[in-house]
Amino acid sequence: MHLRMPIIAGLASALIGLASYSASAVPLAHNPLAAAAGESRPVETVQWGYCPAVRQRCALRWGWRTWRYFRCAGRRGCA
Repeated sequence: MHLRMPIIAGLASALIGLASYSASAVPLAHNPLAAAAGESRPVETVQWGYCPAVRQRCALRWGWRTWRYFRCAGRRGCA
């Protein structure tokens, strides 16, 4: 009895969660922001070579693999 209760509760919560998706009027695959921007890919393209250059500059300034290097690279989105 004790082992069945979490399984039943998990299935019930999954059914309730999936019911909200099926009841919505908008399909799940529709993304109005991507269609408006003309972007069909979910990941934006980045500038080629940006992160290696940032890592090199941070390493020259703070040293390789120090906490300041990781902070420097992380602030620029290249952690």
